[in-house]
Amino acid sequence: MASRRRAAMLALVLVSLMLAAALITPLALFSSIEALAANRRAATLRHRLAADSAIAMSSRLLAADKRLDQALDRNNRASFTLRLEDLSVEVLLQDDTAKLPLPLLLESRETRRAADALAQLQSRAGLPQLTLRSEGESSRNGPRWSVCADDLFEDPTDAKLFGTAAAGNAWMTYITPVGGAIQVYRAPIEVLAAALADLQSRLGERIAQVRDPRDKGGVAALLAKFELPQPIARQAARRLTTQTERYSLLIRTQLGRDVRQRYVICTAGDPPIVVVDWEVAP
Repeated sequence: MASRRRAAMLALVLVSLMLAAALITPLALFSSIEALAANRRAATLRHRLAADSAIAMSSRLLAADKRLDQALDRNNRASFTLRLEDLSVEVLLQDDTAKLPLPLLLESRETRRAADALAQLQSRAGLPQLTLRSEGESSRNGPRWSVCADDLFEDPTDAKLFGTAAAGNAWMTYITPVGGAIQVYRAPIEVLAAALADLQSRLGERIAQVRDPRDKGGVAALLAKFELPQPIARQAARRLTTQTERYSLLIRTQLGRDVRQRYVICTAGDPPIVVVDWEVAP
């Protein structure tokens, strides 16, 4: 009788332990998941604050245009790095006003203009292969695209649009989703050619050959060298500017093996005002 009582007590203890283990295991797992999520949120915050610091620090470079002229390479880019304790920050900066603005292409009722300009830019600059969407959002003026690079192409990838750490040219090196005019002195010849091809054959190439930022006459004096018909001259003058208005920054932050990347477009003032802020795949 006593042995049966002891066996029953032992069975009860074992069942109690099994129930306790069954309860503790999910709690422990849930606690671990919560801890991982908290660490992830903390890491995300550190990445974002580091990128924000890079944007704030860039204002010194952005506000000093002459200094930036010396820093820019022949591809119209400058780079700098930061180290914030164990977090590294790499920044690739470009004069965004020197790129081909998507709104400039999409304002036309003839959607083929955008396709022709981007096809010319792709072949000249050796950009990754992307297919332009055949139709955009419908309007009374015909199909329209939004001013977002993702919506402009079929199945775009971040690597093709923004590049990777080891890649060369990407689409956002040459196009911008904002703006309506191009900085004529800094724009690559490929951008000028694509932006003006519908006005007159080889006009962009001819402007690139004679442009000189030391000239004081601005766009009007530059275009006067070509004796253009007035309608073409007016259109070209509306598309070109000598004023740098925006810069874009591709910011890559790394904390251990965790790498994040942001693409930011900000004004050229001090402090800069962010007008586009996208998180993209590194």
